[in-house]
Amino acid sequence: MRIAECVLHETLYESNSTRVYRAKHEPSNRNVIVKQARVSRTSLISRLRREYRLATGIGDEAVVEALAFEGDIDFPAIIYADFGGVALSKVLAARREPLPVAEFLDLACRLTRIIEVIHSHSIVHQDVKPANIILNPDSGEARMADFGIAVLGDSGVMPSLRMRGTLAYMAPEQSGRMNRAIDHRADLYSLGVTLYEILTGRLPFENSEDILEMIHRHMAVRPLDPHVISNRIPEPLSAIIMKLLAKDAEDRYQSAGGLLKDFNECRRQWLGDGAISNFAPGLRDFSDVFAVSNKIYGREQEKNQMIQAFRRVVSGGRELCLIHGFAGIGKSAVAYNLQEVVLESRGYFVSGKFDQYQSGIPYSGILKAFRQAINEILKEEADDIAAKKAKLGMAFGSNGGVLVDVIPEIERLIGPQPEPTPVGPEEAENRFISVFQQFVRALASPERPLVLLIDDLQWADAASLRLLRVLLMATEIRHLMILGAYRDNEVDATHPLTETLALLEERDVPMQRISMQALDAREVVRLVANTLQSDPERAEALGFYIHQKTGGNPFFIREFLYNLYRNGDIYFAADVGAWIWDADEISSLPAPDQIGELMAHKIQHLEPVTRSALQYAACIGARFDLDFLAALLGKTEEQTREILQPALREGLLSPLLSGFDERLKDQDNFLEATLEFTGVEKQFQF
Repeated sequence: MRIAECVLHETLYESNSTRVYRAKHEPSNRNVIVKQARVSRTSLISRLRREYRLATGIGDEAVVEALAFEGDIDFPAIIYADFGGVALSKVLAARREPLPVAEFLDLACRLTRIIEVIHSHSIVHQDVKPANIILNPDSGEARMADFGIAVLGDSGVMPSLRMRGTLAYMAPEQSGRMNRAIDHRADLYSLGVTLYEILTGRLPFENSEDILEMIHRHMAVRPLDPHVISNRIPEPLSAIIMKLLAKDAEDRYQSAGGLLKDFNECRRQWLGDGAISNFAPGLRDFSDVFAVSNKIYGREQEKNQMIQAFRRVVSGGRELCLIHGFAGIGKSAVAYNLQEVVLESRGYFVSGKFDQYQSGIPYSGILKAFRQAINEILKEEADDIAAKKAKLGMAFGSNGGVLVDVIPEIERLIGPQPEPTPVGPEEAENRFISVFQQFVRALASPERPLVLLIDDLQWADAASLRLLRVLLMATEIRHLMILGAYRDNEVDATHPLTETLALLEERDVPMQRISMQALDAREVVRLVANTLQSDPERAEALGFYIHQKTGGNPFFIREFLYNLYRNGDIYFAADVGAWIWDADEISSLPAPDQIGELMAHKIQHLEPVTRSALQYAACIGARFDLDFLAALLGKTEEQTREILQPALREGLLSPLLSGFDERLKDQDNFLEATLEFTGVEKQFQF
């Protein structure tokens, strides 16, 4: 069998979307590895092309050398050099015992150096694991492979609703459940999992087919320290691994360079004394990548209020939790913080939002959330899917087609449904609401409580408000929590939402109101200190000034800090290994009085072609499909991705998963086909 000018000898790996071969390139008589698409799909071909481009851009011995991209054949392929290596996962599987400490430190230094090189090219790999580390057992040479889901831009990939990477090795923020940006520190977590496995002979969390359980472990469970598993492992070395596995990215190593310094010191001590003295890991660790801290500051009371409400829902309650405040104050961030508790109870947490410019589309924000719910069910085990299919089938009866029209994914779960009987508009709405009630009642259960986050309720249409009112007043529905976020400055006494809430209060529907206030100055100082890897005393003057200019609004603080960084007022000094700024000088600079000026400045720095594409995207809505935008622009999907990349890097857009896809079942993953504007940015004119 041949691919292009290569004769295939051996199949090394295959997934639903790609197959990897060992082969011989005939013209050069060179041994090569061929990675070929198994299906002809635009997104997959685009991914392979991007993988080739990223791998060749590094141009270092840290990665497997990419020789060519064969795009003119039916199923495109990347041709890689074969340096006689095998996957580290196979090497580990063949060993009967974990590596001795000296060998482990040698390998840890090599792997950390690989990550350092990749990050130096502003690339986040997103799938660091033994299967993607290629090791030559004879020479000890190691290289990283498979840049299929790697991204360019070390300041972070915006949060996504889908998992990125491989379940056993992925960082908590890669789970799609944290509303946290993904940056280079996610690779350091995955490296930590890999090193834990090499050192102890086991994973921090043993692999399970229960996706929710695995995600919960990554997000909330502390694994056993390596030195507890084996007393041959020095405690300082164990502490390094555990720092890599910190749940919050801010608590991990901030750079591969800092990690490498600690490993080199451990190696020096071990080879010299056969022991490693105690030292605090990370003291020489500083990152030159600017990333505003993603931690949530000053919201303990609000989080506890939500948790208590959810506990009542788990016990059989039905509750509305209203989160209100100005734009950018952190309503969604606090709401998403509940996901960890929901996962612990094996509940569903789904979200949707209303669009200011699509308020005429009934139920839009609610339907987005329930499409996500069906996608979650379709990723469960076969027995669970079958049970849910039976339950929904009984709930719908012959009326399943009513929901299939608006949530097409349901048909994947329960099969084809008969067309709804034609009726008048009022009767059709009543029938829809009745079927939807049964749908929610079947989804929410003692075993799987349902939390529904609906954002931007101030833009909800009348039909959506009526549906939410009916769901909350339906006494037969239990184990349901609706989180409603809205901007209270846009909701007055005559607003439809005000009337809806008054009706719910009259019916004694359990309701919590959480008022989101601005951060106080001390919390802003903490945020600035964490961002700049500084102690609070050093960051105090800058933090107080930023609090004054932003009013303590988290979104405004983030944009203000990025603006200072872009203008060079905050910079990393490599000679001292620290972030440098002059608070007095910054406070004397002319600063924008409104966040709109910051956003306008950010947008104006984009290339005209990107600004134009965003204008078209904004006309489609807050969420848009890439292929639709490409058609509007008269471009291919790949060209459109390239045009939008600067907006993704700036955090103006966030990639999302569009519907359930069988490709999620393998770990190759794929590029998202749907994007959305990330927040208040859409208010500003492009």
